[in-house]
Amino acid sequence: MKSLKLLLIIIVLLTGVFTVKASHYMGGEITWKCIPQGQPDAGKFIFYLKAYRECNGITFNSTVTLNSTSPAGSITLSAVSGWPKDISPVCNSNPAFDHIICDLATTNNTGAIEEYYYKSVPIQLSGVPPASGWVFSWSSCCRNPSANIVGASSLGWYLRAIMYPYYGTNTYPCFDNSPTFAEIPRTVICTGYPFTYNHNAFDKELDSLSFEWGEPMSIAGAGLPYSFGYSYTNPLPGPTQNSLNVGAVVDPNTGSISFTSYTTGAYVTSTKVTAYKCGIKVAEIWRDMQVVLLSCGTNSPPVVNISLNSGTSLVDTVFAGEVVDFTLQASDFQFLPNGNPQSLNVEASGSQFGSFLPPTPTSLATYSDSSGCLNVPCATLLPAPGPGYPLSQMTFISTYFQWQTTCDHLATNIGCNNISNVYNFILKVYDDYCPAPAINISTVTVVVLPKPTVKPPKIQCLNVLSNGNVELEWSAPLDPMNTFDKFYIYSSINSNGPFTIIDSISDINIQTYTDLNANANTDSLYYYINTRSGCPNNQLIAQGDTFAVINLKVVNTGLGAASLTWNPPCTPLLPTSTGIYNVFREYPLGIWNMVGSTTDTFFVEPISVCSDDVSYRVELADTAIIDTAGVSHSCASVSNISTDYFVDNIPPNTPIIDSVSVDPSTGFVNISWDTNAWTDIGGYIIYLEVNGSMTPIDTVLGSGVGYTDQYNTPCSASGGFNTYAVAGFDTCGNPSPYSLVNNTIGLIAVKDICEDKIVLHWNSYRNMHDSIVNYQVYASENGNIPQLISTLTPNDTVYEHIGLNNGSEYCYYIRANSINGITSSTSCKVCEIANKPNQPQFIYIRSASVLPGNINGVSLLLHTDTAGMVSQYKVERSVDNINWDLIATLPPNYLNPTLSLIDPTALVLQQPYLYRIIVVDSCGDDVLTSAKAKTMVLKVSANDNLTNKLIWNSYVGFNGAPNEYDIYRSIDGIWEPFPIINLPGSQTIYVDDVTSYENSGGVFEYFVSALEGLNNVYMFTDSARSNSISVAQKPRLYVPTAFNPESSISENRVFYPRGVYINSKDYIFIVFNRWGEKMFESAEINKGWDGQYKSNKAPQGVYTYYVRFTTSAGVLFEDRGTITLIR
Repeated sequence: MKSLKLLLIIIVLLTGVFTVKASHYMGGEITWKCIPQGQPDAGKFIFYLKAYRECNGITFNSTVTLNSTSPAGSITLSAVSGWPKDISPVCNSNPAFDHIICDLATTNNTGAIEEYYYKSVPIQLSGVPPASGWVFSWSSCCRNPSANIVGASSLGWYLRAIMYPYYGTNTYPCFDNSPTFAEIPRTVICTGYPFTYNHNAFDKELDSLSFEWGEPMSIAGAGLPYSFGYSYTNPLPGPTQNSLNVGAVVDPNTGSISFTSYTTGAYVTSTKVTAYKCGIKVAEIWRDMQVVLLSCGTNSPPVVNISLNSGTSLVDTVFAGEVVDFTLQASDFQFLPNGNPQSLNVEASGSQFGSFLPPTPTSLATYSDSSGCLNVPCATLLPAPGPGYPLSQMTFISTYFQWQTTCDHLATNIGCNNISNVYNFILKVYDDYCPAPAINISTVTVVVLPKPTVKPPKIQCLNVLSNGNVELEWSAPLDPMNTFDKFYIYSSINSNGPFTIIDSISDINIQTYTDLNANANTDSLYYYINTRSGCPNNQLIAQGDTFAVINLKVVNTGLGAASLTWNPPCTPLLPTSTGIYNVFREYPLGIWNMVGSTTDTFFVEPISVCSDDVSYRVELADTAIIDTAGVSHSCASVSNISTDYFVDNIPPNTPIIDSVSVDPSTGFVNISWDTNAWTDIGGYIIYLEVNGSMTPIDTVLGSGVGYTDQYNTPCSASGGFNTYAVAGFDTCGNPSPYSLVNNTIGLIAVKDICEDKIVLHWNSYRNMHDSIVNYQVYASENGNIPQLISTLTPNDTVYEHIGLNNGSEYCYYIRANSINGITSSTSCKVCEIANKPNQPQFIYIRSASVLPGNINGVSLLLHTDTAGMVSQYKVERSVDNINWDLIATLPPNYLNPTLSLIDPTALVLQQPYLYRIIVVDSCGDDVLTSAKAKTMVLKVSANDNLTNKLIWNSYVGFNGAPNEYDIYRSIDGIWEPFPIINLPGSQTIYVDDVTSYENSGGVFEYFVSALEGLNNVYMFTDSARSNSISVAQKPRLYVPTAFNPESSISENRVFYPRGVYINSKDYIFIVFNRWGEKMFESAEINKGWDGQYKSNKAPQGVYTYYVRFTTSAGVLFEDRGTITLIR
């Protein structure tokens, strides 16, 4: 009773719903079988339905109806005897434990499930399904409650399967079975650990199967409404429901479903299986199944290990004939609720397991290897589980799997030549924990491949024999599994066929074959070898590559050469081929020589035969023919022999002159040309252009490519050149046209003494091979080694050599270079002496002096180099040392080095002038410029303190020591004979005290003379004069106010005006009495009135005076006043 209470609590927790006697559909699948030929009703279909119900619901009927869109319409299926069956999980039989069985099911989703199995009578389906297929379906209501479906208990089910067309084939007689499931569905699965299970779908024809989640339907065309977090492609709890969950995935190749769930409940799932025959979809079936995820406490599934790969699942690929074997070991060290060790059980399913053989006293239970499977031999287990003989053991269990594969395990579809060979085995290990055992399901997939076919050999050598037969040779192919049957040798005269089998070879050790009917001397031939190998009754033909006989064709080109063309044996050539074709020629008759090698499939050989037949053959070696013992040797593909008649009436190639060049040391002309491609060259004819016509001058016999003309030198003062051409002739006397003309380079050197250069002129080189890239100019000085002095463009034919050394002899030659950097041509050598004119070495302005009187300008005195060749001297003047004006030119005087010049336009009173002399040589070039000379301008001013101030600018231009200055003066027009003072050259201001000359007229005139010091390099001591300038002191008059003729002081006895710088010119002094009567008059300066009038004393009193004179400056001076006469 305690166990029953626990079970009821679990059921309530799982479902939360308790419904009495509803349909409680949990799932099902629809399949069909094709009745094979030889059996009753062959060619018809039998349809099957498996339906699964929750044991708490109502039972299904004994018949059901399949609806279909096929010509059969509705199909009635009847329950199969022995069904329904309780397929609920089986655990330990201890009644004290909780158990899930139909008889105890009173609530929903306990995991108690019953399987119903229905089948139809044989049904004839005639016709071809449409592209959408014939749909077979079963539907009703209602479903079991489900955690992933909204309102599941009120929803119906729609179970379906679809049959599709196959290349328009009529379904009667039938030809295909649907996939079916070898494993019962897993309805109760423990949570809390990773779980993998497999429905173990298989196809009797071994059609290719793919697996995916299917969409369960409520009615046709309507899917179920899924709860949040679920969908038909995500039907089981995942991370959305619990972060520890791992979502369920379907392996599309094996159908294994893997997931981890910590979430309990009941969940609707559907697995869709699609069958493909030759890549064409032929069937779709669905297994709908509700899964109950139950918490099993701490119980975990057994630990399983498959020895072949140390895991729980295995995919093994083998060749037919190989054995697949492994040991499955499982262990579980957990305990039952009563503390006893758990028992492990093994179940196995798979279409390739044989019939169960119960144990005997001397043998363990096993599966038959000769019956009961899809294709014998069958797979076996030892020990094996079977009806009434479970494979069970406490804590640890193992079993040994063995399967001897054969060629019978390869199912061949003739229509598409496709071999299907995938077999799945499900090995289920579970404990006996209650109420739901923990399960570990292993999927073993065995892919059986056909025995490897023997690759067809590649024909490595095809040898055309002299009689036209063809010998083939190849390497022995590998046959590790001894599947070889035959070689088939095919031949055709066309690469695209048709090919005809000409022989077969049953011995793989034979590696050569001779085609006795080939006639390959005239025809192109193609071969390939096929191999037949593989499983008996399923042997396959492997077609080899096509290989061609080397068919050689020789043609006389008519141009003195044989043109050979041929085909390769294959494209690309085999890796073992050398890739090098060796060309052999037969000439004379019976003598074969190799004349060349090439990697191409053509070859041209110049022919030196004047008139005869010439034959050729081509050989291509292969380095690695390998026999069955692995020993390697070489062989060769040999072409047919091809012959043509050759008449040599073709001249050799026209020679190409490499260069025509002059030897500068001898003046000989060296002519060179290319090597003639014509191998039968007999010699060459040398031509020289004479009076405009190409004239033969010599013959060179043999194959030489050079000639030296020692008799027709092109070197002359006029710079002439020779023009040459070359013609070839062969050994049969056929001459070629003569070549393009090439000429020597003629060179002229012209000396230009005025420009200090030598100008070179030469003619262009014509028709240089590869064109001219540049001209190089070489020069030597006084017999030294020539040096490259310039590189010019191909268009240059003039060069100016400057920077010459006077008196040196320069010798020149020109070299023309081609673009290829190899070919060149050298000119004649010409020489010239660089005689340069004597250049003046100096020019010196001795002085620049203002001429007396200031009206004749400036006098220049020059010192010149009479040894230099001069055309003229240019005299230039400037006032700012920036802008210079040409004021005169002077011719040279080679007899007198001193030249003089007067610059009459100089304004000598206004400003100083700078002068320079430029020497123009005999070539008209300015070659020297003198040092500058600067004139002096004197300025004088009269001061009130009876001094005159002199200011002048420094004189510039003397070559000697520092200047001195002499100052000369005149008084009232009379020049003093000596300078009034000598001043140092650094002083240009002087104040002259003229108080001692008060009795003069006050007119002073000055000029300055600059004196050159010592050490003039030209040994001169010159002087230069400034302008002269006058200044007048203002006259000053002093008149007393009274005088006494009887005074004891003599100066007071006479009255007259006293002053300085009074000019006697126009002087008059008059005294008047108060009545205007003239009392005294004098025209002499310093002659006064003594108080007498007409020899009588004039009375005391006030008198007036009048004084008048013209000053030194020419100004009229007048003064009036009164004087008192005292007695």
